Amino acid sequence: MVVRQWLWVLFTCALVSVGPVQAQVETASSQDDIAVAVRHSEYDPREYRALRFANGLQVLLIRDTGAPTWVLSINAGSLHDPVQVPDLARLAALSVTSASARRDWEAQTDNLYTHFVFHRSGNAPVADVAAILSGYAPAQADIARAQQNLADEMRAAKAISADDRRSDILNTLLLRKPQSPGVLVTPSASLVQLEHIAEDLQSFTQRYYRPARASLVVRTSAPLDSLESALRQGVGQLPPAPQATEVDIEARVDSEDLPLSVQAELDAEPQLQLHFPVQLESFRGTTKPYKLVSYLLQHRGEGSLVALLRSLGWADSIDTGFSELTENQGVYTVTVRLTELGSKARDQIAALVFYQLDQIRQKGLKAWRFDELAQSAEYEFRYHDWEQARSPLLLARRLHHVDAENVLFAPYQYGAYDEKLNRAFVDALRSDNALLLHPVERLTGGRQTVVTRTRFTASDAGETYPDIKLSVKRKLAFPESNNFVPKRLSMKETSLLGGARTDGVDVLAQKPTLQAWYFRPANTNTPTASVHLRLIFNRPSADAEAAARGLIWSRLYRDALDEALYDAQVAGADYRLLAHPLGLDIQLAGYNTQLGLMLNRMGQVYTDPWPLLERWQQARDALVASLSKGGSEMLHPIYFDQIAQWHYLPSWPRSDLLEALAGQREDAVRRIPQALRLESLFTGDIYRQEAQRLTALAEYYFLPKDAPGAEAAQLLTAEQGALIATVRDTELQVYLQAPGNQERDRVFTSALAQLIDGELVSQVNEAGEQLSPPIAVRAHTAPLAGRPGLRLAASAEVPVEALLQAVSLRLAEPDIGSKLAVIKRRWRHQGQGHSEFELSNSLWQELRKGYRGDERTAVAALNSSSVERYIKQLFAPRPINLDSFGSMEAYRGLYQLKGVGFNLP
Repeated sequence: MVVRQWLWVLFTCALVSVGPVQAQVETASSQDDIAVAVRHSEYDPREYRALRFANGLQVLLIRDTGAPTWVLSINAGSLHDPVQVPDLARLAALSVTSASARRDWEAQTDNLYTHFVFHRSGNAPVADVAAILSGYAPAQADIARAQQNLADEMRAAKAISADDRRSDILNTLLLRKPQSPGVLVTPSASLVQLEHIAEDLQSFTQRYYRPARASLVVRTSAPLDSLESALRQGVGQLPPAPQATEVDIEARVDSEDLPLSVQAELDAEPQLQLHFPVQLESFRGTTKPYKLVSYLLQHRGEGSLVALLRSLGWADSIDTGFSELTENQGVYTVTVRLTELGSKARDQIAALVFYQLDQIRQKGLKAWRFDELAQSAEYEFRYHDWEQARSPLLLARRLHHVDAENVLFAPYQYGAYDEKLNRAFVDALRSDNALLLHPVERLTGGRQTVVTRTRFTASDAGETYPDIKLSVKRKLAFPESNNFVPKRLSMKETSLLGGARTDGVDVLAQKPTLQAWYFRPANTNTPTASVHLRLIFNRPSADAEAAARGLIWSRLYRDALDEALYDAQVAGADYRLLAHPLGLDIQLAGYNTQLGLMLNRMGQVYTDPWPLLERWQQARDALVASLSKGGSEMLHPIYFDQIAQWHYLPSWPRSDLLEALAGQREDAVRRIPQALRLESLFTGDIYRQEAQRLTALAEYYFLPKDAPGAEAAQLLTAEQGALIATVRDTELQVYLQAPGNQERDRVFTSALAQLIDGELVSQVNEAGEQLSPPIAVRAHTAPLAGRPGLRLAASAEVPVEALLQAVSLRLAEPDIGSKLAVIKRRWRHQGQGHSEFELSNSLWQELRKGYRGDERTAVAALNSSSVERYIKQLFAPRPINLDSFGSMEAYRGLYQLKGVGFNLP
């Protein structure tokens, strides 16, 4: 399931500290070295092991699929630079990676930490870790090379993100480092003469590059026993650092100049950010006062600040986050994502944010709300945390503040509600303690930051904001109790499943207007379920105008669900909506006890659309922006894919849709599209009888009782033999249609995509001589018009024939058999480690495409010989260049149509 928007994954990963929980402790080879069991979800397929060495180093080992990654994090950043030598921490990191034995490591340095990252396969770099943490003295040649690299970095016009620039501005305006009077400060450590900087570097590494200031996270697919043994021998034996005689330089956050209004040259979307300096105690521990404040600020339901800003046309959403500045202080950030109209109302928006914070202080801090968040977090950790990608870097950073056994559990662990601490946290979020940051494209005059050279202006923000009308205040209200949070969760009784088949799909309904399926996998082990819905509208794409109206309606419905189901998402549910030429696809997933409540809420919104239409122009503008930039999470890829558009009827080029959207009027938009057909699939831990009731509920809400007798729009289905189609834009794309539409075709095209993707394939001439340079190829499966297929992408300059020949030769090489064996082993375990959401989506796609079959037999048939024969069929047709056809109809005339169907990928 996707990451919940209300969870602060990025920030709390680094900052949350918890007390110890009970964990099995094993005595290690050394009396003071211990291995502890890592608290994780019982459904997590990964293997974890945590080590705490007597020298202070904490280690987390993760056995997982994918490329190996080592992250060594050291509490030594730019704030630890000596007063007289700026950039010494960066120079020390570059000295490490300049050494010939450690050039496979990459270094990142921020305010507080330096992270060393190693990605290569092969022997474990235990010796490198031991060398770095020994407080080594860098060789002079390495120092000289590092100084040159640092100077090059400072001169180079490297890509700098908007986040980097914001952090640099906050450091510039809020961070104060004590200066020693009479001490000569150099501009940069890269400019200090070698004989002088060597002593500073040695002193720096001897003090900071030590086990007690470090954490190590290793993700590997290899067994952990041998790795643990190597780490005990190579790193666990390192002595602890000698006691430091000098005190760390204490930087501090200075809020004396606040409030400030700052404009900065940032390449970012329109937004207003409010930054509040706070103490880190608010973010470390189990009391988590920021969680309740963030929930109330980010809420998108009725009465929320977000709903009000959307109704005014000023903003789309509010997000919150946190960043560290010093060891003890940081900045809590409220980001309001503005519309074009909202960019002109920043003062009013800031006033509304401060008013809402004041209301939270007076009325919003309730223990029962905190308890709801705690209950949701408990379920999230148990049933969904394992689905998240594990970032070794974030985990290594978190280990500086969290005991290793709790490193996964920390963001989800809530203690008792602390009224005093919650009020103290909200008290810090005042207008006189705020830095308001607004991005602009270009500034005249102003100052520049030192690190990123970002231009900005800063002025006194004052504390006077526009008055808020009473009628506006009355529109704001805090949410009631979250009914989507389950009171208890348990699996369905197998004995009560009522004859449900665990080896196939049951048909719940099959009639002209309704098709419904039910499937409960035999290996279901979590109390979760999913529902897929496809609404097929009455000729939604008869012309571009009708298609544009259908898209506007779909966007309005998506926005309404965003508000109506926000609490459901907080409570562990998720939904996705995809608009396509036939109508709408909706996918909903959550706990089995709440599925009916969510579906009921979705249906209520669908049958009462008129409040949505007040925002139809905002929806239209959002669609225009999505179509113009070439991507959207709610628009089917067919709207952005020329090859797909040529395979489907009806479909409309983006240029036609943009023109149609621009000409829409409110009276036309009010004609809501009628659904003529409903298709649904229910999967997961629910009874068949429940699925039948949910089917009836969906039919009640989504199918009108007086549906017109017109036919639904139809999509083209290709019945001709295999086809190769090519198109050039910024790159060459080649689509190879499978020779059939059976399970064998799906399996073989999927295997070919994995064999080719990311490969460098060599070109050869007629004499078999290799040409240069090789072709970089990207490949993925591309089912179109009811048929499996394969899509290849390469540079626009590559000839089609050269690409096909090079790929054919690559697939004929001797190592293909061994690679196929690896793919087949992976497929044998493909059900493991996948969420209910992913598995149900895969089944839904198979049902929709209609080429399900015996997958096991198809996979068993995969070998080098069968693949070679299949490639000849796949590559045999003559390539057809879509650009050579004057219209879609001319291209589609190649097909001999034997039928029509509803076959979207």
